[in-house]
Amino acid sequence: MTQAGADRDRADARTRPSGVSADRPGPALAHAYQGTHAAILAILGALPGDRLSTVIPACPQWTVRDLTAHMTGVAADTVEGRFPPINPHGTWAERQAVVDAHTAGQVSSRQTMTMAELLGEWTGHLPRVLAILRGDEPLPPGSMPAHDWVIVSDIAAHGQDLRGALDLPGDRQSAAVTLGLQRYIAGLGQRLDRTGLPALLLRTPERDYQAGSGSPPATVTATAWELFRALGSRRSTGQILALPWSGDHRPYLRLLPAYGPRADDLIE
Repeated sequence: MTQAGADRDRADARTRPSGVSADRPGPALAHAYQGTHAAILAILGALPGDRLSTVIPACPQWTVRDLTAHMTGVAADTVEGRFPPINPHGTWAERQAVVDAHTAGQVSSRQTMTMAELLGEWTGHLPRVLAILRGDEPLPPGSMPAHDWVIVSDIAAHGQDLRGALDLPGDRQSAAVTLGLQRYIAGLGQRLDRTGLPALLLRTPERDYQAGSGSPPATVTATAWELFRALGSRRSTGQILALPWSGDHRPYLRLLPAYGPRADDLIE
């Protein structure tokens, strides 16, 4: 193994919670997904029908109903093996149009379904999704790399998007948010390595994380939840810049958001 590879392995280990291996996370991902799924269903089950048209500020092209259709679609695609034809190692700019078209299809194909039907479909897929996340059932052929981690970070992000839209903050230290942060940091590390940039240290009150290889010349400090939202493109470049930084932040600003920079401030 090269020194760079050894450094990357150590960095990856620092971004995993205790007891979770890189190749088989075991029950941790399943537990996280199931908990956030239950929390989302509790919110939606108590929501008046007229609020289903509430726009999601984090994803302003979607309403609450559209967001639910997307999350249902992710579960369906996971068990049925439907994935957009992309290079998973390409940049977000290279992938964005294809991914956006795929997620738009998840929503439009369910446009005539009632909310009860949407939630019924999502819950109907839950046993197999959990089996895949536990490793009891393999991911379908053609699955994206680390798709099990990706769908947990996705439900964690959208659970927070939903809460923000409805002014119902909570679950900010959930298992899904914690694991989602791990995934986002690993992805940032891959982006830094591909572009030849040195590592970045991400500091929270609880612990430090390292993204990328080698010795980090710069540090950004925030709560774990705030880092989760920033890395998930839920904070504008200005908001990210306003976080406490040490060292030269400039090389990292464009690479830190997983889905590209956000133009508008998102206040939650």
